[in-house]
Amino acid sequence: MVCLHNRLSYASWRLRVFRQLFDLHRVSRPLSTSTQRPNAQDRSTDTTTTTTTTTTPNTPQQPNQTQSTPNDANRKPPRPSQLLPQSPLLTHPRLPKTKPHKRTATPEDKDPLRLNPWAQALASPVRMCNLTNARLPRALFTEWGIIRRASDTEPDPPLHILPTGLLKDDLAASREQHQTALSSDQLEQSPPAKPTPSTTTRNNHPPQPLIFRLTERLPVLTSLTQALDSGPESDRRRSNLARILPNRWKYPHGPLTSRAAGMLSWRDDMPEFMVGRMRAQAARALQKASRTYKKVDRGRDGVWRTLPLDARSKSALETALRDLPAVERMECGAVLVMGQPRSGQDATTPEVEKSTLPDAVHLQQTQSRVPVFDLSVLLSEAELEELRRSDARFQSLALFFRPADKTTMDTLLTLWKLKGFLRG
Repeated sequence: MVCLHNRLSYASWRLRVFRQLFDLHRVSRPLSTSTQRPNAQDRSTDTTTTTTTTTTPNTPQQPNQTQSTPNDANRKPPRPSQLLPQSPLLTHPRLPKTKPHKRTATPEDKDPLRLNPWAQALASPVRMCNLTNARLPRALFTEWGIIRRASDTEPDPPLHILPTGLLKDDLAASREQHQTALSSDQLEQSPPAKPTPSTTTRNNHPPQPLIFRLTERLPVLTSLTQALDSGPESDRRRSNLARILPNRWKYPHGPLTSRAAGMLSWRDDMPEFMVGRMRAQAARALQKASRTYKKVDRGRDGVWRTLPLDARSKSALETALRDLPAVERMECGAVLVMGQPRSGQDATTPEVEKSTLPDAVHLQQTQSRVPVFDLSVLLSEAELEELRRSDARFQSLALFFRPADKTTMDTLLTLWKLKGFLRG
């Protein structure tokens, strides 16, 4: 090994460095042939003499001589290892950079978003549609599952694929009588056994039903139903219903065997069934929010406000909103347009019409935009009449609805999902 700077070998350079270190710390002691060590009296005399000489106040001081301090006496000479060349990693260490983190949200930061239905929906976990592979927040999806009717006495009863998220009340009311949402343990059983009452402990939870999610769009559901029912090959296509189910359900990873996949069933009127169920859910949510806040214009800081609407137009809506008094979190609300009662029309037909109103209007109080829900298009005539009979506030032409708790937030999200489903 050769030193690049001095053109010396490593052995010569090392020998020179050690000589410098030892010469620097060598103590010069006079030669003496005596092997006796000085006694304590001689050492004390030398120490006294040195101290007297050093601390004499009248001793003249040379111009270039500096006065000794106590720190100089206590200062220790550097160790030989400290005089060796050190690595730059030790002399100039680079401290690791702290990873930047976002500031933890405080309760004051969460308060504006706690009662914002749109923020809560977007903050829900992202899930994937099994049909289109689209990734959306979980609050914008409908849960689907497999339902087996307990009244079926066939040896191989069909397994119905239905939106269990819209049938929660029906399943809870008729779980033991008519139909049951299947779990992974019950999927392989041919006749469903009646549940026996048992005590539920912390470690013995009941099995959860299997669910998957599909995009809430009427054109997608219509295309899927037509593909399963078109032509003479409809039976073969119905046998491929298992393709829309998650892979974690299928054998060997899941409980869905080939025998159970052959018993899957799909409704021929699934689009109309979904429209009717979503409309009924929205009507029930509006009635529940109406019962929670009884007063029309003074219910808990303006949850419901009547809008004096002159015409069904964007300018008329903005003019009516401009006259409203400003309330807290007004930008989280929405406009509900009831419309005039229609006569001579079948109230049971779930026909989907297009609204002439805009999707959102400008709110001058907060300089923001609020959505518009035309209930005369979103709901059927029978459901509108039931709303008008349930509460007098729904007899007006338009209402401004601002959420104030979880019930009212769920109502706005239900209307939002229904509007997105019908619009496609």
